[in-house]
Amino acid sequence: MREPSLLAGATIFLGLLLTTEFAHAQPSAGSAEPPASPSAAPLPTPPAPPPSAPAKAANSGEPISSDIVTGAGKDRTEGDEAGPLIRVEDALERPPEPRRTPPKTSSLSSRLDWRWPKFSVAQYGLSIGQALLAVGSQAIPGAPRWSSPNAFDDGARNVLRARDYDGYLYSRDASDVGLVLLVNQQLVDTLFATWWFHDKGSTAFQMALIDVQAVSFSAGINSFVSAVVGRERPYAREVCGEGGREESTTDCQGNNRYRSFFSGHTTAAFTLAALTCVHHANLPIYGGGAVEAIPCVTSMTLATGVALLRVIADQHYLSDIAVGTAFGIASGVGIPYLFHYGQAPIKEAMSSFGLPENVYVMPTPGGVSAGGTF
Repeated sequence: MREPSLLAGATIFLGLLLTTEFAHAQPSAGSAEPPASPSAAPLPTPPAPPPSAPAKAANSGEPISSDIVTGAGKDRTEGDEAGPLIRVEDALERPPEPRRTPPKTSSLSSRLDWRWPKFSVAQYGLSIGQALLAVGSQAIPGAPRWSSPNAFDDGARNVLRARDYDGYLYSRDASDVGLVLLVNQQLVDTLFATWWFHDKGSTAFQMALIDVQAVSFSAGINSFVSAVVGRERPYAREVCGEGGREESTTDCQGNNRYRSFFSGHTTAAFTLAALTCVHHANLPIYGGGAVEAIPCVTSMTLATGVALLRVIADQHYLSDIAVGTAFGIASGVGIPYLFHYGQAPIKEAMSSFGLPENVYVMPTPGGVSAGGTF
């Protein structure tokens, strides 16, 4: 019977032990929070930063100096090297520096904008009238009104003219080719360079109208004068006489035989060359700078070649091409500046003399006419 007694005693002992452990594990009824775990222990609080210089001065009773500030606007001591020191008085008295702006540079596109007077209705009518004059003058009957040569023209003709008939024909055709090349130069400048490449259709249109105006003016005057003067061409002395090679051709039978003075090819060539120079002098068609002189020099050289070829082809005397050169240059320079490129200086000059600015001057077949509001 000892074993059951021992077993019962051991059981009672174990029960008391478990009851004691369970009681220690449960929280007490008056506790609101569970016991803190080691992992939930509070972090240590970092030490507070030392007081700043103004705070120290305030705590010590010293006056705070605020006449030294940094560029960021914070109080600093003069020993701090974090940034430049600026006195408040200096900052208040110092005027603000003016903002520097880059100089204005006009772009190539803006310099190609048309900034001169555009073609007017009167100029359209004038150009049409000049073209009709050039065509209508061809109907004036040719007559030998000036047939006597002079020593100057005869001497130049004997030196320059072609020695055979084939040379005469080749020189005449070459002068036509040169004139076509000068026309093409205008097409390149207006259609391709200005309109297509720079996309300045309005400027190209005004340039083309100026070309038409100047060429129609020089052609109209030249056609009319040559028909009225009636100077016989030099070749007629060789090929249009009795038994001559071209006695029955239009060169000898038509009105063209008596239209030597002054040279139409030369006039047209130098008008076109002068127009090229004027356009490139006022517009940076090829980008501006020294390159703008290249088409001018080339056109003038080509026009000179056309003029000399007319003498070599025995179509004109030297005096014919001399007058044609002068009149062509005057037309190619004068017309653009009189109506367009030179309008601003003209108006400024008129205003300085107290004259009305809305006055225009235009060439006419009978001379020069002026109009406007007075």
